[in-house]
Amino acid sequence: MNKYGTLTAEQNTFYQRTLLKELTDSVVLLPYAKKASVPKNEGQTTSWRIFKQPALTKTPLTEGVTPSDVDITIDKIQAAVSQYGTYTKISDQLQDTGIDPVVTEVTEMFGGHAGLTLDSIAMDVVGAGTNVAYGGGKTSRGSVTKDDKFTYSMLTSITEFFKRQNVKKIKMPNGRMGYVALTPPEVMTTIKNWTEWKDANKYTDAKMIKRGIIGELDGVYFQDANTAPIYKGEGASSIDVFGVIFLGDEAFGTPDIAGKKKPQIIVKDKGTGGTENPMELYSTIAWKSLFVAKRLREEAIYRIEVAGR
Repeated sequence: MNKYGTLTAEQNTFYQRTLLKELTDSVVLLPYAKKASVPKNEGQTTSWRIFKQPALTKTPLTEGVTPSDVDITIDKIQAAVSQYGTYTKISDQLQDTGIDPVVTEVTEMFGGHAGLTLDSIAMDVVGAGTNVAYGGGKTSRGSVTKDDKFTYSMLTSITEFFKRQNVKKIKMPNGRMGYVALTPPEVMTTIKNWTEWKDANKYTDAKMIKRGIIGELDGVYFQDANTAPIYKGEGASSIDVFGVIFLGDEAFGTPDIAGKKKPQIIVKDKGTGGTENPMELYSTIAWKSLFVAKRLREEAIYRIEVAGR
């Protein structure tokens, strides 16, 4: 009889698949990261190379004369991964009612927990970008009032900023290109009341909705994001202020160290605990992941802070 401390290949595949399904359903930010693979035993620090465009070449060539070359600027951005994870104990009495359903259900729960954890860590990093604007033309978070909601004119100013900075668009699940707005539900309610939104989103795209992408306006795809920043009580009169994060291509990155960025599920049967579990009173289920998120292009990140609905 197999013990869960020594999972068969079939059991291990099942639990990993269960965890990863719930993980995929929980993340909203991570799919937009610039990926980087790092081999095993190559250290904890990884780096990205970000190429900067040289000045435009506007001088015509002279016939028969080789022009001067241009210097290419490459930003080397480094980050060190850290390990994240948690575990829980399952009592022997609970196991006696049927371990398999319990392990599966806890694995599903941990998939969502891992996804939200890593997504929130990345959101904290990306949400601290240097480009920010406040609702109502205010100049600080603390001055945002309940009437300073997200407006269509704010949206157009952000798209203009991205275009002026030559920020590339992101390829979306439907094959189209666009910028992404990670939007908390409280702000999405405001957006849905815009006349411009209603005119542009009369039809739905099942593939996009499955990914939590509510709709598109002026080349910006709005992603429903429950991990988007909430600054509780930090606005005027102690109101909650909500952050909407706009992204272009290569805005941030997450490395994959030997395939361990995706969380692993670890199940240990009560009989494998040795002297730490001498009475075999519990089994354990855990997840862990090597992870880091790093901003790569500040010009490809823009945050607005506004009141909710």
